[in-house]
Amino acid sequence: MGWGIGIGIGWPTTSSSSTPTLGYFSITGSCEGALEKGVTSQLIDVSTYNEGDYVDGITPFGGIRRYILGSIQETPGIQIAELFGPAFTGCE
Repeated sequence: MGWGIGIGIGWPTTSSSSTPTLGYFSITGSCEGALEKGVTSQLIDVSTYNEGDYVDGITPFGGIRRYILGSIQETPGIQIAELFGPAFTGCE
């Protein structure tokens, strides 16, 4: 009697797909108008949002704004917006 063929014993193998890819989203605009230069998101799992998403965030000065996300960068900007919540398709 055996355990059967193909039953692994021990820790499951890990794959690189389970490891999040981290980066900074550039911020290309804001629903509220004026936008500070050099703003990016915090270091974030880039699979959380997509380029072009509208996402709420805390401004570098403590207010809340809805930002429009741009491309993914490897380095942070001069100022950081802390993104949170779901992605939206517009400013509504």
